[in-house]
Amino acid sequence: MPDNSLVPWHVNHPPRDVCLRPGLNFHFGDTTDKETRHWHGEVHDRFRLILVLDGYLEIRFGHKTLILGRGSDAEPGPNMALVSLETTESFSRHAIAGNYCRRLSIGVSGEWLTHTFSSVQEERLLNKRWRHLDVAAWQASASSLMMAEEMLDISERPPELGGIVRESRALSLLLEAFGQCHKVNAEHQERFSCVQTPVPEKWMLFREWIISHAASALTIDYLAGHMSTTPSTLQRKFKVFFNETVFDCIHSARLELGMKKLLTGSQPITSIAMDVGYGCSASFCTAFKKQFGMTPSQARTRHAASLVMQP
Repeated sequence: MPDNSLVPWHVNHPPRDVCLRPGLNFHFGDTTDKETRHWHGEVHDRFRLILVLDGYLEIRFGHKTLILGRGSDAEPGPNMALVSLETTESFSRHAIAGNYCRRLSIGVSGEWLTHTFSSVQEERLLNKRWRHLDVAAWQASASSLMMAEEMLDISERPPELGGIVRESRALSLLLEAFGQCHKVNAEHQERFSCVQTPVPEKWMLFREWIISHAASALTIDYLAGHMSTTPSTLQRKFKVFFNETVFDCIHSARLELGMKKLLTGSQPITSIAMDVGYGCSASFCTAFKKQFGMTPSQARTRHAASLVMQP
């Protein structure tokens, strides 16, 4: 999305963070987005656990994008993820007009880990296994979903016990998450790792330029010339820096632009497909459903319904 779609998180989207104890917090969201845009801010946690209870969520930590959950008419994907953050990192959530999402996230600080582990050796082992922007994502178990619901619904308990319930469930979710990651890690004998190479500013600006010109006819030769490099070097470095191919980036940007046009006007879908760079509406619709878990028509219908329901 263009830069003007970015909205500071703390200005128009006040966080609903709850501090359970120093270094341990959780955030809960239950919203239907009214417009398509990016919310952004910073994350200061050592680990962040995210669980989508219902709907679809697209979030980004640094250059790493996570897509969790799916719409009711799409096959379920991973709805739980654990993110490792060794330093303060940028964070953004891609809001799509008409999309509903119910989710919670739990954050723990480095200080909390230090006080929690019984020995320095255990903490060092964990930090060695998990480097900056390492990510694991999986389908949440029934017990995880139950614990999350108990965390959110404490109405039947005495008020003075609410904090204890939430803290105990948060700890249980973290324990299950680390256990799940260790199990998958042992089975596949590999780490969940992301790109560690720092992204040079010129490549960040290049990616932003691609996104803003995604609807144009962009060839690999033209893009390589824009960066004064060869096509093979361009594709290799782009993949290393952003963990996606150049054309994956272009297609994602085209689909996001298509979503914006769908929800902000009455332009025919065929016309939108052409405007955002697709040769025919069929290929646009196929890619759109794969990206967002719904067809263009369904996205427009859901958005219209959400506007009718607004007071």
